[in-house]
Amino acid sequence: MNFSRIVLIATGLVALGLVLARVLDRESDNTDSKDKLVTASIKTDTPSSEPKESEANSAPIAQERLNTTVKTKDLSMGSTKKAELGSQVSFHVVVQLMDGKVVFNSRGQGQPWTGTIGDGSLLNGIDRGIRGMFQGGKRAVWIPSRLAYGTNGISGQVPPNADLYAEVELIAVY
Repeated sequence: MNFSRIVLIATGLVALGLVLARVLDRESDNTDSKDKLVTASIKTDTPSSEPKESEANSAPIAQERLNTTVKTKDLSMGSTKKAELGSQVSFHVVVQLMDGKVVFNSRGQGQPWTGTIGDGSLLNGIDRGIRGMFQGGKRAVWIPSRLAYGTNGISGQVPPNADLYAEVELIAVY
């Protein structure tokens, strides 16, 4: 074997090891839930909090980075139009605190919520949780406080630093 082939094989093995380490790391993050959750691929707007590639598999995860992604689980897929960045959407949503207390229910208000994905008109965690859904689909969305109402909360409704759970039914994508 020539040297370039050995280097190519070694590089491939290292890459495979990194991929396996990431998969195992993701699996271990989800072991405490009954159903496997899908982590949304959308990152927070704070790139400085993300680890460098060399740190990703070796450094312990800092506490402030644990709660920076939205987790989703499709309850029913829907069909036709897909909600993407820039899509105008209309949806019903029930938002709860993690203890089950309902804080918002669009059906109770008689009207669905509407907004445009990515323009800031929707709650950050809802915006990220809806992306990739199909019209008519239903999705469970777990939202960390940093992507909900943060340290302020909403007086009388959402306490400070509250993680949220939402069930979203995507009615229309325009």
